[in-house]
Amino acid sequence: MKKQRISEINLTNEKRFISSARAQNWDITFDSLIKYLSKHTNKYPSQRNKDLTAHHLAVWLLKVRSDYRNKRLTEYRLAKLKGINFPFEPFEYHWKNSYLKIKNWIKKKNTFPTRKSNLNSFIWLKTQSNKFINNSLDSSKRELLKIINIQQFIVDLEINKFLNQPWESIYSLIKKYYETNNSLPLQSDSDPKIAILGLWLLNQSKKKGNLTVAQKTKLNELYNKSKFLIKKTWYESFQEIFNFHKLQKRWPARSDGELGRWCSNQRYFYKASTKEVHTKYPEDRKEKLDSIGFIWNMKKFES
Repeated sequence: MKKQRISEINLTNEKRFISSARAQNWDITFDSLIKYLSKHTNKYPSQRNKDLTAHHLAVWLLKVRSDYRNKRLTEYRLAKLKGINFPFEPFEYHWKNSYLKIKNWIKKKNTFPTRKSNLNSFIWLKTQSNKFINNSLDSSKRELLKIINIQQFIVDLEINKFLNQPWESIYSLIKKYYETNNSLPLQSDSDPKIAILGLWLLNQSKKKGNLTVAQKTKLNELYNKSKFLIKKTWYESFQEIFNFHKLQKRWPARSDGELGRWCSNQRYFYKASTKEVHTKYPEDRKEKLDSIGFIWNMKKFES
C-alpha cells in the first residue's frame, strides 16, 4: 500500500514536470514567433518555408489554431495570443490584408489594379467580383467591397471583355447602329451599350498604326457616310441649332435630344478630321458653324 502511494506521487510529479516543461516550451516558441514577426514585418511563417525555424513555427501555429477551434487554449495562452492580434482564422486575416492593399492602391493610383500593373491584386479582386455577383460573400465583405466601388470594377471587366471581341464583330454592330440611327454612336451617350460602341470607335483612332488596310478602309467609308449626309438634312439641322441658340442663349446639350446629339456629332467628326487627312470635315459646314459662334470644344469652353 505504501509502495503504491509512493508510485502515485512519483507519477503525479512526473506529470507536473511534463506539463511544466510543455508550458515552458510553449512560451519559448511564442517568444520565437514574436522575434520572427519583428524581423519579417509582421508576416507569419509558412510551412513551405525552407528555413527550419520558420517551418517549425508554421507547424506550431497549426497546433495553436487547432487548440483554439477545439477550445483547448488556456486563458493565459489565449490572452498572450490576443495581445499580438494573432489571426486565429488565417483566411479572414489574408482576406483583410489583400483588401487593405487594394484599397491603398486605389487611393494612391486613383484606378483599379490591372493584369499589367499589379497581377496578384487584380486576380484577387476579380475573384471577389465573381463572388460578389454570385452573392457568395457575407454582408460585411460585400459592404467593404462596395467602399472600393467593386460595381465599377465589374463594369470595367465587362467593357474590356466586349472590346476584346473580334474587330469585325464590333464593326458590324456599329454599322448596324448607323444604318438604324443615321449617326455614329458616341462615348458620351447615356445608354451604356451605345457608349461602349462609341468608346471602341474612339480607340480605333488611337491605334491606326495597328489597323489593317481593310479595317482603315471600312472605318473611313463609315465616317464618310455619316459626314456626307444630304445637304438639305444638314442645313435644316443647322437652322434648328441657330434658332435654338438664339432663343436659349446656349448650345444644345445631350439632354436636349436630337439637337444635342447633332452638335456632339459635328464636334466628333471635326476632331476626327484633324487627325485623319483622308476624312476632312466639309469646309463650308465649318464656316457656317463658325459664323454663328459654334463652340467646337465644350470642355475647354466650360473650363
